[in-house]
Amino acid sequence: MPIAFALALGGAPGQAEAATRLASTICISAPDDGAQTKAGDENDAVSARPAARLLAERLKARHFTSSRSGPGCTPIRLEQAEGLGEGFTLTPEGSTRATPGLVLRASMTRGFVYGAGWLLAHLSGRTLDLDAPVHERPAYPVRGDQIGIRAKNNTFDAWDATMLARHVDDLALLGANRVQLIGPVSDDAATSPLAPLPARAAILATARHAHAMGLEVALYLPLLRDYTDPGAVRAEVADLNALLADFPALDAVYFPGGDPGHTAPDVLLRLLAQLAKVIHARFAKAEILVSSQGFDARDFDTFTRHVQQKPDWLSAVFVGPQTRATMAQHHRLLGASISLELYPDTAHTMHAQLPIADWSPAFALTEGREPIDPRPRAMAAAFAAQMPGTRGFVAYSEGVNDDWNLAQWLALGWDPKRSPQAIARAYARLFIGDDRFASLPQALETNWQGDPAQNRTIASTLARIARLKPADWADWRFDLYRYRALYDALVQRRWRAAQQANAAAQAALAKAAQRGSARTAEA
Repeated sequence: MPIAFALALGGAPGQAEAATRLASTICISAPDDGAQTKAGDENDAVSARPAARLLAERLKARHFTSSRSGPGCTPIRLEQAEGLGEGFTLTPEGSTRATPGLVLRASMTRGFVYGAGWLLAHLSGRTLDLDAPVHERPAYPVRGDQIGIRAKNNTFDAWDATMLARHVDDLALLGANRVQLIGPVSDDAATSPLAPLPARAAILATARHAHAMGLEVALYLPLLRDYTDPGAVRAEVADLNALLADFPALDAVYFPGGDPGHTAPDVLLRLLAQLAKVIHARFAKAEILVSSQGFDARDFDTFTRHVQQKPDWLSAVFVGPQTRATMAQHHRLLGASISLELYPDTAHTMHAQLPIADWSPAFALTEGREPIDPRPRAMAAAFAAQMPGTRGFVAYSEGVNDDWNLAQWLALGWDPKRSPQAIARAYARLFIGDDRFASLPQALETNWQGDPAQNRTIASTLARIARLKPADWADWRFDLYRYRALYDALVQRRWRAAQQANAAAQAALAKAAQRGSARTAEA
């Protein structure tokens, strides 16, 4: 029996007509998993169920009411098709625009989810921005995010399994295909006081959910022992075996060359050859990646010589923070030998891979290195400069402070020509429910330009967010950006007061010779 959802939509009164007007009832149907065939490049069966479930849940939150059937239903059928890869098609169906149907076709489980994400990102009330068939497929084959369930993270160590699963769903709707989980042991405290469950349990639960959504599961495993000691190598192998035994699936393992870790490249590459055998014994198709991070000039030369020999177990080199060579140098030295992948730091604003130029100390000293940091212009420039010639990216993130930046990278991973404005409107429709939000990411980036005392954008940004009317299904993201706008305004007020006080003090000191030090101090 096919699964089906019928949902009655309460549209916004007075909303203008646009491309396609949906009926008051929407029915989502998908075939049984048993009717699906194998994916073209996966061993797992294709399933439309995760997309159908996710689409039904998100529409219900937008005040649909569920029913098994109903008159006047606008059907949304999910059908498997061949040859679409990770892409999807969404086709209007029906004799008139007044009573359309929609057919979502995909070849992979996550392809259906991406189609659901497109629909939600183009839906406003009962109006869907669709007047012709849509066929989309991603420009880059690797589009991922790192989830660190550890004390150092500013978010995820405090989230339970349900919240982490919701985040994975959001990543899938945004177009991610790989979820990279930091292993239970990293350069951090062993436990977090905020954790509702042990980190290992949270990591495995998140991996299971990502796999069920059809996403690729990856591990980020720092190597922190002294591997000149054979006992340390044996311990690393034993720990890896124990961890892999619990994983439901594993598509890639990322080993940083440094940051963290300080293993010399000769020792490191010899160790990775051993660990690759351990990984492939359980997950034969898992990719093995190593980064060029943390090496001095001599060790970087040694590292490149090893990679140029094309080890058969090595899939790609990823390039991120604490890397001495530019992307152009990596392409020149390694491009003929191995695929390159980016590890962009989307989270940090200073002492970082992508610092803010000439950032006012008033912001830097109060908001710090890891603030809420939407930077649409900076992220677009970094993507355009660094992505060409790579196979994709997995973003380095430390929580939700960089949620906008990650969404922008994922959108550009599908279409590098997509504008920040178009990305912001889709983001607004997915998570906020007010299209006027689309101007906020750039406004918040402009808030940080120049002297905050003289920046007129700060007040207008605060007024702009005060005028927003988020939907009642809007999530934490609205409060995230409202907090930033308020914080910027507070910094501006305090900075102006400090400048005025300083000017008054300087003026008083200038008169000290005439008034005397005692009277000047009293003033």
